[in-house]
Amino acid sequence: MIEINQLQKVGDILNSEGTILGLFKQKSGNLCLSSYLKDGSGEIYYSTDKETLKKYFNSEMTIKQVYLESEDFLVSRKFRKETETFIKEDLTDLLQCGDNLFSEISNSMRNDKLAREFIGS
Repeated sequence: MIEINQLQKVGDILNSEGTILGLFKQKSGNLCLSSYLKDGSGEIYYSTDKETLKKYFNSEMTIKQVYLESEDFLVSRKFRKETETFIKEDLTDLLQCGDNLFSEISNSMRNDKLAREFIGS
């Protein structure tokens, strides 16, 4: 389970007046993402890896596919100061921009600089 309070933010991958998809590092060095939920009930945190992120940045996967690829069975949802645990599959359809490829998202929302860093690494 990801300890949300111990995450270090790397940056926003997608942002529109707030984080839609954020990239974080855990103390162990592992990567995780936070996805904003369409229904406004907060954001969820789930693990990922560099190869999966590269596929997302290269528009080979949607956010939903990245989410489902996560090794996590349970995910944490944070809303204000409250944190709850959910079964991953229960929240799949609530991911903001979940069905979009990176290239399909407006340039003004994307962090292309962060994408280039990952694609090059």
